[in-house]
Amino acid sequence: MWGLILQKRISILLGVLFILSCDSLENKIEASKCEVGDVLFGKHVKESDEESEVLFSDAGEYKAVISLGESGKKYAVVVDTGSADLVIGDQVQSITNSNEFVELPDNIELSYGSVAGEVDTYQGLASLQCGVSVPQQYFAVASQEGKVHEKLSHLPNIMGLAYASVSKINKEKTFFDKFIEQNHYPNEFSMHLCANKKGSEIIIGGRTDKVDFPDSSFTKITSKALYCVKAKELRVKGGESFGTFPGEGQSFQCPQGPQTFIDSGTTLNLVRNDMYNKLVNFMKKAELDAGLQSKFPEEFWNGRDHNIDAFDVKISDADLEKFPVLEISFEGLDGQHDVVVEIRPETYFKDVGEGERTFGFRPLQDDSEPVVLGQAFMESAITLFDRENSQIGMVSNDGYCQ
Repeated sequence: MWGLILQKRISILLGVLFILSCDSLENKIEASKCEVGDVLFGKHVKESDEESEVLFSDAGEYKAVISLGESGKKYAVVVDTGSADLVIGDQVQSITNSNEFVELPDNIELSYGSVAGEVDTYQGLASLQCGVSVPQQYFAVASQEGKVHEKLSHLPNIMGLAYASVSKINKEKTFFDKFIEQNHYPNEFSMHLCANKKGSEIIIGGRTDKVDFPDSSFTKITSKALYCVKAKELRVKGGESFGTFPGEGQSFQCPQGPQTFIDSGTTLNLVRNDMYNKLVNFMKKAELDAGLQSKFPEEFWNGRDHNIDAFDVKISDADLEKFPVLEISFEGLDGQHDVVVEIRPETYFKDVGEGERTFGFRPLQDDSEPVVLGQAFMESAITLFDRENSQIGMVSNDGYCQ
């Protein structure tokens, strides 16, 4: 939920490249810019290391590449289901010094963690790499009166995919809304996140063909703000429960209904303190039973700081296998059957690169805030955000990351 609602840090996001595809309904496309069967952009850049380095330099998050302006200048953007706006935080002067964009009179208040400030807004052409464009797109730039915003100078570029109700720029239609409407694509997108392994894929305006999504894999989107869902329970597979997720409530992120949302822009899972404490006590016992206490310093489990850099350890694959599989259950569409997503140790011990891992759960700083299921959850499933039917499908990604 980059820069708008929840505290985040660049250092807690995992760098990975992914495939961005614009999947279409062939008989609905009016302009043959992005037909079914087009080469996926991610596959194309993988063929050229030099091009990949240019397009994905300084990768620290799950990113896509977009182009702005008639000149087609490329920007790598974090794909974020936890915000709704297109934001340019890097290469700011390429916007402010260009005559390709119209500066708008209205500025917005943009926050990033504990840092906030008023920034400029612009309008111009925005294009995805499949060749489909959105003219006259509104976007924010981390600048003030055309100069780099001092406090927000480290903000990444962001493409928010949440609903327009949480947009700071345009409450009516986001970049995703315009992309779907103007180009007649399905109102959905799918995400397959593989951490440092190969195989990550994000498809905008369609869904992956890697798996099918049966009705039994879907849970309802309960608020059209962020992607709020009715999560039910966190437990060991076939064993101990660590408690239930928050029920009905009200918040900016989830204006009504259950207070849990799914966010690709957050690295970790942020849960309420009582759930976190029960989970950590269980993990410390599992660590002791496996004879691994010498490998985990006490501060590893005291992750009150959401900055993962402070709590990294090296964990071998053999040691990971000594920990249990966790499960998170969600209410199914019929209200009678649950959708259950398994979270394996290699996922909840979050891979942060260079052979190091951190615990993928942290306690909320304030239990009145909604629970966040971030990358440490999403990397366990191939996820379909079916906005047309207000539902999210989740199917195991076991075997699909290499």
